[in-house]
Amino acid sequence: MAIQMTGITNRHLYTVSSNFLNSTSNYSITVWINAIWNGGTRLSYVGMYDGGLVSPTPTTGLQIGTGAGNGEVSCWTYGGTVLVESADTVMTPFNNTWVLITYTFDGITSRVYRNDTLLGSSAAIDPVPGQFTQIYINGYPPTGSSSETGTYQVDSYAYYGKTLSLEEITTIYNSYGTRHGIVDSLLARYDFDELSQGTTVTSVVDVSGNENTMLNSGAGTAITYTYTNTTANSNLRMVQ
Repeated sequence: MAIQMTGITNRHLYTVSSNFLNSTSNYSITVWINAIWNGGTRLSYVGMYDGGLVSPTPTTGLQIGTGAGNGEVSCWTYGGTVLVESADTVMTPFNNTWVLITYTFDGITSRVYRNDTLLGSSAAIDPVPGQFTQIYINGYPPTGSSSETGTYQVDSYAYYGKTLSLEEITTIYNSYGTRHGIVDSLLARYDFDELSQGTTVTSVVDVSGNENTMLNSGAGTAITYTYTNTTANSNLRMVQ
């Protein structure tokens, strides 16, 4: 199951936690995405930020999504500087197909993987130093508008406090997520479940007092997620 995001309604999901690392630490992100990759428009599918969803604006960020070319997966800082990117067109055969996208940083080199395949690596550009405090899905802060938002599906977002190896990424890929995959150094995990896959998320309430269930008032069904950290403010909510 998965959350369906739409750029038309300008919907964004984010979660806040004090359990996240500095942007220059060793860390990894894995996320399952079902999307169109060859639109020739930069779309931010998921990201990490240092706060300031509305004001003040963030200064540190990592965004993962489509590049501005044609059919690549790109990872860039807040402000648009590309950290690592795949070759052009390599994602086009995977349009409308579930793929595992993994970004890793070892303090020097940024890498991006599709499923169990390394697509690109670069040590030429370092991330902007800063403390991550937010996971963000669909678009980017601080405007809350439709900029860089898209229509796609996301499931099983995981954030690790280490650089995953190719062998570990392959294990996660073959187990279809992290429920039965790699748990060593897992700092946060969000598995999105709906009554039926592809149900459009039209609104989600703040669930800070009930962290296992979010209400989907549009479809009248529940969206649930699981998480591994126990930070009191680790909640997932919709902003618009």
